Parts: sequence; structure tokens; C-alpha cells
Amino acid sequence: MTATRFDCNTRRFSLDAAEGGCNRMELRDSLELARIELRREEGQTMTEYGVLLALIAVIVIVAVALLGPKIYTVFQKVNNAL
Repeated sequence: MTATRFDCNTRRFSLDAAEGGCNRMELRDSLELARIELRREEGQTMTEYGVLLALIAVIVIVAVALLGPKIYTVFQKVNNAL
């Protein structure tokens, strides 16, 4: 995980983990930091995978519920034929 810090010399934020830097932060610097933090996508991917997995699970459950009796009937016919 990288640390976000403000570079006094360039007046820009960097995502490098570094020590030092300036201690004074102006309002526009705070807004820029907030904008950077809001654009991070680390948690979004995991959330998307969770939603996709839940959707697939619902589709499988519905398919089994609808096709289950028909599949059972086919297996019973095969079993009786043997």
C-alpha cells in the first residue's frame, strides 16, 4: 500500500511512500488529496466481484429450482430402464 503525501516543492501530490515533506496544507491541497482518494479503485474491484458472484449464485439457484424436477424425472426413467 502506498502513502499519499504532498510535495512542497512541486505543490503536487505523489503516491510514493516517502518520509518528510511539508506540514502545511492549504484548502486546495486538501481538496486535491480528497479527489485523489476518491479516485482510488482498490475496493471497487472486490465489490464488483462480490456482486457478480451473488448474481451467478442467484441464476444457478433459479435454474436448479426450475430444472430440478425435470432432471429428477429423467434420472428416474433411466433408473427404471436399467
